[in-house]
Amino acid sequence: MPKPPQAVFDSIYAFPPNRDTLGGTAYFIVGNSINPADSADHNGLPANSSNSSVPSAHQPTGFKQPTDDPTQSVDGLTNPTDPSDHSDHQPAHRLPGNILIDCPPLHEETADFLAQHGGVRWWIFTHRSSFGPLQTVRALHRAFSTPATTLEEGEPAAQSAAPRCELVVQEQEAYLLPNLPVTTFREEVTLSPELRVIWTPGHTPGSACVWLDRAGGILFSGRHLLPTPQGELMPLKTAKTFHWFRQLRSVQALIDRFSPARLAHCCPGASVGFLRGALSVDRAYERLTTLNLAAARLDPVALQSPSLSETPDQ
Repeated sequence: MPKPPQAVFDSIYAFPPNRDTLGGTAYFIVGNSINPADSADHNGLPANSSNSSVPSAHQPTGFKQPTDDPTQSVDGLTNPTDPSDHSDHQPAHRLPGNILIDCPPLHEETADFLAQHGGVRWWIFTHRSSFGPLQTVRALHRAFSTPATTLEEGEPAAQSAAPRCELVVQEQEAYLLPNLPVTTFREEVTLSPELRVIWTPGHTPGSACVWLDRAGGILFSGRHLLPTPQGELMPLKTAKTFHWFRQLRSVQALIDRFSPARLAHCCPGASVGFLRGALSVDRAYERLTTLNLAAARLDPVALQSPSLSETPDQ
């Protein structure tokens, strides 16, 4: 029996590590459910009517409305408000539907869990390794699109008027999802005032992080930032790292963008076993500011302070 997802925060769940994504951890955020009785426009987005469960102010910005063109990209990117400015701070739980981040293990228990919570409206990928097998992405996407189908190929499920599941990925990695309605962005996309997807290149060309305005600010970092065996948080240079210097600049950009009041937690996309039972890294902003990014340009080991290099107590 597969392990069930675990609650990380209120209405936020972590799936068990996925072997198909090299032990990656996917997350599920419960937002506003879309009432099937509400109408949807031809693009699959909620209609701007008084009966819609998603206010027009929460329509996504930063990319064009999705079409059936799987390679659609963005020509004119909006410049969303800095999340450190919360003068127009929105109440929690105002997402335009449920959000899935990266690819969970494919089995019926996964599909049942997602369906019981209202399905998936937006599926965000933080990097190319988080896709998993293409057939997995297609199966789950098909299960939560209109018309809905089950995971069994060609077996129709109950029809639903709910908007289809939209895939969101940074434009440089969209080609890895052929024949799927992928919505791309360049630098940043705002799905609602509560949630933004931020391009953080380095680990891969299209690596991205997802920031959620809950619990003091939560960053879903994919493999851009990972926990160490000592429970710290840092970028990790590997043989597959696309561009180390660019990754370090992306870390600095996150430090410049946020503040301790807006970045309290990090939910990494891998190596969660190092957290020893914890489901997130606390004091995320504080931990990032202790990294010696300048020294790490020449020596990645320099990111670790002497205390981090010691063997943890058994």
